[in-house]
Amino acid sequence: QVASRLNSVNTAYIGLGSSTAFGFINRNGQHALGFYEAYDLRIDSSDKARGFQRGSAGAWEYYVSVKGLIEIAQERELLPKDIPFEDYSRIVEELISRANQGEESILEIAQIMGKYLAEGIIELSNYQPIEKVIVGGGLMTGEFGTRLLNTAQEAIESRFFVSKREH
Repeated sequence: QVASRLNSVNTAYIGLGSSTAFGFINRNGQHALGFYEAYDLRIDSSDKARGFQRGSAGAWEYYVSVKGLIEIAQERELLPKDIPFEDYSRIVEELISRANQGEESILEIAQIMGKYLAEGIIELSNYQPIEKVIVGGGLMTGEFGTRLLNTAQEAIESRFFVSKREH
């Protein structure tokens, strides 16, 4: 029974918001294999991610969630380092609003996060056959979400599809 559910998976759905979660839908449109938080899916093994713990540097959720957006903005000195957790929601709304008004420094963060989104999707495809991906959640709003998703798509296509050479 489990093997038939595994073999019929073709769609992954991913939610990007205060956390990152994912699940799978089989070809019959049924939820398959459960729903997962992405704090255990590791996509980074660099020095930054040493001492890996759930939801910390190295975990997919660390890079493509509210925490990821804030961390990258802080690294780029667009935000102060000492933001209380209870202010995250308001700060993210402000950042996304700035992106939607065309602020390139925030849209560049969307591109960085898009590359991390692609890494996670590629990692998921190593475990399950995926033909389609549905991405939603609070971080997929407006121009920020469009830039994030377009960058992810480009990264996946460049990794898996060889462009045709002209002869």
